[in-house]
Amino acid sequence: MICSAPLASAINPLLAILGAVKVLLVSVSVYDMAGRLIRSLINEAHPAGSYSVVWDGKNDFGASVATGVYIYSIEAGKHRKNKKAVFLK
Repeated sequence: MICSAPLASAINPLLAILGAVKVLLVSVSVYDMAGRLIRSLINEAHPAGSYSVVWDGKNDFGASVATGVYIYSIEAGKHRKNKKAVFLK
């Protein structure tokens, strides 16, 4: 962690603190409604930040999947979020 000298201010003294960004294991996966893994999109360490992922509608073997409802799962460290998505051709 780097801590700089307080910045002069007529209202409040400010202290700039820069810390190392925590790196987390991030995974993004797509499942069918029966809970079977269809595609693993990301499974690697990333620093904190905003990212985007595009699923091309294919499974891990490169075959196109059927139109339907799928579940995508996003995991970052201890946090996990599951959402439904409709895939249309």
